[in-house]
Amino acid sequence: MSARQPVRVAKGTLLYHFHDKNQLLEALMPGYIAHLQARLDAGTERVRAKGYGNLTRERETIAGFIEWYRDLRRQALSYTSFGVSILSARAKSEPG
Repeated sequence: MSARQPVRVAKGTLLYHFHDKNQLLEALMPGYIAHLQARLDAGTERVRAKGYGNLTRERETIAGFIEWYRDLRRQALSYTSFGVSILSARAKSEPG
């Protein structure tokens, strides 16, 4: 089974392992952040491979982000929607 295949999980099973939605989001967040960082790193590597010359670190990161965004647009929308859902739900639960 690949990581992208949907798995059916009963609500009771989730509630057995996670007290509430916030605990579940907290458990999902590190993996999604690691995914985003890996994609940004890959975008930055593509920028370096294109040989744009002596970019400052900041400009290289911005160019890497642009490459990351291009890659994101090519991915399955369900995965990007998943990430947006996690991040927006987390933002709603933060005080402030």
